[in-house]
Amino acid sequence: MGDNIIQQKTQKQKKEQELQKRKTVKEMLAGHRIYCYPTNGKIGYPGWNNNNLEEFLRMGDEILKKYPLSNLAVNLELSNLICIDIDAPEKFAKIYDVNKFNTSLCKTPRGYHIFLRNNVGLDKNINIKDYGVEILCKNHLANIYGENYQLTFREIKNASEYKDFFDIILHLSNQTNSEYWHTEVINRVHTEVNKGEKKEKDIINFCMPNTPEEIFKRLDELEKEYDFVRFVFELAFGVEPRRNMLCVLHEEKNPSASVFKANSGYWRYRCFHNTEKCIPKTYSILNLLLEYFNIPDDKEKLFRQAFAFYLVRAYLSNQREKEIKIMKLLGSKSEKLAKVYLLMASLNNSQGEHFMGVRSLSWILQLGDITKANRLLNYLCLIGVFEKFKRGYGKAYGYRVRKDINIEELEKELERTKKIDIYRLSKERALEYFDKEKVEEIYKRAVEEKKELVGAIKKIFKGKTF
Repeated sequence: MGDNIIQQKTQKQKKEQELQKRKTVKEMLAGHRIYCYPTNGKIGYPGWNNNNLEEFLRMGDEILKKYPLSNLAVNLELSNLICIDIDAPEKFAKIYDVNKFNTSLCKTPRGYHIFLRNNVGLDKNINIKDYGVEILCKNHLANIYGENYQLTFREIKNASEYKDFFDIILHLSNQTNSEYWHTEVINRVHTEVNKGEKKEKDIINFCMPNTPEEIFKRLDELEKEYDFVRFVFELAFGVEPRRNMLCVLHEEKNPSASVFKANSGYWRYRCFHNTEKCIPKTYSILNLLLEYFNIPDDKEKLFRQAFAFYLVRAYLSNQREKEIKIMKLLGSKSEKLAKVYLLMASLNNSQGEHFMGVRSLSWILQLGDITKANRLLNYLCLIGVFEKFKRGYGKAYGYRVRKDINIEELEKELERTKKIDIYRLSKERALEYFDKEKVEEIYKRAVEEKKELVGAIKKIFKGKTF
C-alpha cells in the first residue's frame, strides 16, 4: 500500500517535471517565432491546424496540461519554417553531409528533423524517397521535443543559406525548371513587396546561380535556347537575331552576318566579312560580346565571367525587360552610353569587387581621351543611372549602377538634356541643367584631386611660386 502511494507520488512528480520542461521549451521556442503543439506520438491533437495563433497557443496549453507527456511538434506553416525530415541517414549521406546544417535540429528515432526559415517562398512538400528525405512546409507538424526526440537548439538559419542543398533536392525532384523557381517564386515575393507584406531587403533570389561554375553551367544550357539569344541581341545590340542580318561588328548597308543553330545544338553568330583586316569567323555569345566591346586580352577573363553573370541573372530574373529598356533609352542618346552601362552592370553582377578605371574605359570605347570617359560616367550619375561612391580605401572613387533606376524619370532626364554634348560636360555646363548639390557631389573628386596636386606642388617648392 505504502509502495503504491510512493509510486503514484513519483509518477505525479515526473509528470509535473515533464510538464514544466515542455512548458519551458514551448515558451522558449515561441519567443523565436516557433509555434508548437502537443502530439500523441506523431499525430497532433485536435486544433493543431488552427491558423489563429492566439487560439492555437491557448488550445495547446490546455492539451498539454491534460497530457503532460505529449511530444511537442512545430506547426511549420504557422511558424514559416521548412523541416528537412531525414528518415534514412545512410541514404541521405550519399547526397549531402548532415553536419553542414548549423541550425536547430532534432534527433529522431530514425534520423533528424532539421529546421530552416522559409525565406524562399517554398509552398509545396517534396518527397525524395530514394534518399530517405522529405522537405516539409505545408499542413504539417514536425516533432521537435519529447520522448525519443532530442532537441539541439541553435539560431535557425534561412533556407537561402543552403542553396547548394536545395539545388540537389530540386534536381532530384525534377523541380529545377526555370518556370517554377525563377519565375513563380520570385514574382510571388515581388508581389508581396508591392503589397507591403515584405520589405525589399527580404527579397532573396536564392535559386539564382551564384558561383562561376553554376553560372557557366547555366549559360551552357541557355546558349541552346533561342529565347535567350534573342534577349542578348536585343539587350546588347538593339536588334533581333536573324539568319540574314546586318553585322553588329561592322558598319554596313548590306547584310553579311547570320545567327544560326549549329549541329552541336548551340546558337552561334557568323560574320562573313572577308578583307585584309577581317576574315569570316564564328562566335559564341560571350566571344561576340568580347569582340564587340573591344575587350583587351588582359581583361578577357574578367569580362568573360562578368558578362556571363550579368546575362544569366538578368535573363532568369524578372528584370530582363527593364534592362532592355534602359539600354535602348541610353543608346538613343549615345551608343557609348549604352556600352558603358552594360560594362558596369556586368562588373557589378560579377563575384568580388571589380572596378573599371577611366583609362581602361577610354581604351575599350576607343575614346582616345580619359576626360571623355570621365564625362560619360559623370553624365550617367547626373541622370540617375550610376552612383559615385568611395571605395573604402585611400581616397579612390568608384562607379556602380543604381538599384532604384526609374524608367519614367530616366526618359524625362534624357529628353530634358538631349541638347547636352556629353564630351563637353564640364562642371559649369552641368550646373546649367542639374541641381547644384548633385553636381557638387559628383564633381567633388576632381576638385579634391586638384587640391591635392596644388598641395603637392607647394610642398615640393616649399610655398614658392614662379
